[in-house]
Amino acid sequence: DRVFSDERIGSLVCDAIMEFMKEESYSREILYSIFTQIVIYIIRDFESGSGGARVRNASEADTVCYRIMNYIDTHIYTMSSLDELTEVMKYNYSYLSALFKKNTGNTLLSYFRKKRLEAAKALILEGAMNISDIAAALNYSSLYSFSRAFKDMYGISPKQFSKDSPK
Repeated sequence: DRVFSDERIGSLVCDAIMEFMKEESYSREILYSIFTQIVIYIIRDFESGSGGARVRNASEADTVCYRIMNYIDTHIYTMSSLDELTEVMKYNYSYLSALFKKNTGNTLLSYFRKKRLEAAKALILEGAMNISDIAAALNYSSLYSFSRAFKDMYGISPKQFSKDSPK
C-alpha cells in the first residue's frame, strides 16, 4: 500500500503464500507461474501508467519511514537495538520515533518487535535451528525474554509452536 497497489497482485501473493504451505507435487511449477504473473502485471501497470496500479508521490516523511522499515526488514538479524537507526538515517532517535509514529500509527519499537518475531516464527517453521539459537540469532538478551515476547505476540510458547507446526 505504500507505493504500489494492484488487487490482482495481492490475490496472487495470497495464492503464493498458500502454495508455500503445501508440499504437493507441482508446487514449484505453480509458484513459478504465480511469480511470473506478478512480474508481468507489475511491468504492464508501470508501462501503462495506471492499469490496476496506483502510484503516488511520497513525501519526505513517507520516504524516511520507508527507509526505516526497509532497514529494519533487511537487517533484522544484525540489529541489536533501534539506536542503530540514528547512524544510518542521520537523524536523532526521538525525531525518527515521532515521525514514524505520526506516519504509520505504530511505534518504532512495536514495528521492530513484530519483525523480529515474524523472523523467529519463520525460522521455527523452517526447523533448521533450535529455539535458543533462534533467540541468539535475533539478538535477544536471553532465551526467557525471547520466549516471553513470542508468547505475548502469538499466545503460545516457541517450543509449543515448534511442536505444533507441520514439518
